[in-house]
Amino acid sequence: MTSHDLTQKNFDQTFFELFNIPEGYEVDIPNLSQSYRELQQAVHPDRFAAASSQEQRVAVQYASWVNEAYETLKSPVNRAHYLLSLKDQAPDAQQTIGNDPAFLMHQMSLREQLMDLREEDDPESALDNLREELEELISHQCDDFAQSFSAEDYEHASQSVGKMQFLFKLEEDMERLEAEILDF
Repeated sequence: MTSHDLTQKNFDQTFFELFNIPEGYEVDIPNLSQSYRELQQAVHPDRFAAASSQEQRVAVQYASWVNEAYETLKSPVNRAHYLLSLKDQAPDAQQTIGNDPAFLMHQMSLREQLMDLREEDDPESALDNLREELEELISHQCDDFAQSFSAEDYEHASQSVGKMQFLFKLEEDMERLEAEILDF
């Protein structure tokens, strides 16, 4: 890619258009990663060392934009948020959880289980069981989002993404605890 090509790039295209992949929740991650590597190689700022300062600035901006697009599309929660933003929708996780007391109670129960893991006789086994349950819940919410979004039921899709946020946060907390437990 020449510096002229780079300055002609359209920052208004969607992240899906940038990587030349179909717009939707289901993303072929290996294909996305391959497209990302190819784009990064083509637009890396080092390739524009001999270009004008304006072209170098555009190269840095474009490389940053490519990174942002990749990070957004590879993350299930970020991808869901992005898709909703393309439809001018903004999920409110707090409202979502407040409107579903059963989900809130289940989240509280999972958090308690996570906090009590260290006290278990076999914390690794308890962690595996909790992980299995959490992965099933995440898979269900991701599927629910995909179906709602495809059906253009953006209100339900927004509720699903709010729940996904809580579940992925719990997964992050579980991974931190797992690292602590396994480091003993």
